[in-house]
Amino acid sequence: GFIDFFTVEDVGRFALLSVGIEQNPRRDYPLAVSVAYSDGTRETLSASVEIVTGGFIRQEVTLAPDKGFLLDSETERAELARMESIFVASTPEYHWDDQGFTLPIPAALTSPFGAFRVFNSTLSTRHTGWDIRCTTGTPIFASAAGRVIYAGELPIRGNHVIIDHGYGVYSGYSHLSVTYFTRGQEVTREQVVGMAGSTGRTSGPHFHWEMAVNGQWIDSVEFLRMWLPG
Repeated sequence: GFIDFFTVEDVGRFALLSVGIEQNPRRDYPLAVSVAYSDGTRETLSASVEIVTGGFIRQEVTLAPDKGFLLDSETERAELARMESIFVASTPEYHWDDQGFTLPIPAALTSPFGAFRVFNSTLSTRHTGWDIRCTTGTPIFASAAGRVIYAGELPIRGNHVIIDHGYGVYSGYSHLSVTYFTRGQEVTREQVVGMAGSTGRTSGPHFHWEMAVNGQWIDSVEFLRMWLPG
């Protein structure tokens, strides 16, 4: 598909490329960049990108019997489809500033992005974000400024908030016990969006943090380490 460039005043033009978790590693994926000049002429520039393996781990997870109904594969597919329908849009402006993005809480990272997960030796799935160790009631902060595009309850993610940061960048905050925002509200960097809990498909209190760029799940921790224009 096509990804539009966006302009940062006095800095330049940028585009964010994202690769799916299941993409096969390869040294020379072709990349075409279409350029339109001010005199009306156009040019296509050719390049290639390398995609390496993510080194994803495997995890066994056990859910309590009262949450066994969340092991239904159709429930998983329906929720992922709902996420994809949200991420397909791209707001033509960015909300983050020159401070970029930050961890939602300053705590230890646990289950990593992209892990192959097997629930109760029955359901196999992929981990779309990072888990962060915390207790119920821990304040959860917005990773960067943006607009709340979703705030509600989902079977797997529990009480969930999604922030649209612009140009196809979204962050999601799951398993909250309390949420403080509704759809359409503006949020600033490090503003409290809710409190940690154990709603949804969890084996105990913890916080799940995920990000997507241009419709693809990404490693949010790696995204923090990347320079962003702003």
